[in-house]
Amino acid sequence: MRRSVFVFAAVLGAALGLVTSAGAFAKPKETPKHSAVKKGQKSKKRPKAISLVKNVDDEGDAKKHRRATKPKPTHKESPKACIDKAIVVHAGSEQEKVHLTKCGGEVLPTAIAQMSVLVRPSSSKRPAASIETLSTKKGKLIAPGIRRVSEGVVERLAKVVRHFSRPGETTKVHIVSGYRPRSAESSHASAKALDFRIEGVKNEAIVAFCKKLDDTGCGFYPNSQFVHIDERDEGAGHVAWIDASRPGEPARYVSDWPIPTEKAAAAVLVSVDEKKDRPGLFEEPLDDEGLW
Repeated sequence: MRRSVFVFAAVLGAALGLVTSAGAFAKPKETPKHSAVKKGQKSKKRPKAISLVKNVDDEGDAKKHRRATKPKPTHKESPKACIDKAIVVHAGSEQEKVHLTKCGGEVLPTAIAQMSVLVRPSSSKRPAASIETLSTKKGKLIAPGIRRVSEGVVERLAKVVRHFSRPGETTKVHIVSGYRPRSAESSHASAKALDFRIEGVKNEAIVAFCKKLDDTGCGFYPNSQFVHIDERDEGAGHVAWIDASRPGEPARYVSDWPIPTEKAAAAVLVSVDEKKDRPGLFEEPLDDEGLW
């Protein structure tokens, strides 16, 4: 009987073992896709998928942003030309501010045109064209009856003005005579001469400085209240004279001024013959009508 019991037990144990082994190959239960959230716990959200395709509007905005933030290339602006301080030029009933030269002494084209208009003959009308337009004109005449003033005489005037300029003050130049086409033997006929005075400066001082300029004619007219300056050919040196005549009188050249009383009778005058032998050395005074 005991043996039967043991056999039954062995058979029962083997059967149980087979059931257990079969359970090992059973299909496992599927886990639910969304597990229940326990009370008191926060649900974990899945991160959104990042799209690799850019939005067209975003692409455009990005380009605009890059253009806006991209540093613009810096272009060096050409420095403005340094120009000397303007002077005031009085000529007849006209009065204008004129910049004669650059800071380095180079004569401005507009200065030549502007001075040409200001020192024109009294019989010539002022041109309607602008100074900028006139400064581009070629040839001797920049307008009917108006000859181009030489660059050399403007340069010499600028040197005189610069020498006598005062800080904080505007130099005022009064033109007495400029271009005189009727003065055949004078440098005025070729617009290479100016008769002028500077307000607040003695003519004697102007002449003294003028004599230091190379290839320049300097005329002192003590009884006419102006100084003559002209451009001479290279190598001419210093040429100066004193004309004691009054307006409308024939030229009366003297060797010194003022003439000492005791030497008045023996004052050296330049003869007419000498003037004929040396044309262009001296300058004719204004005629009776004051025509240039």
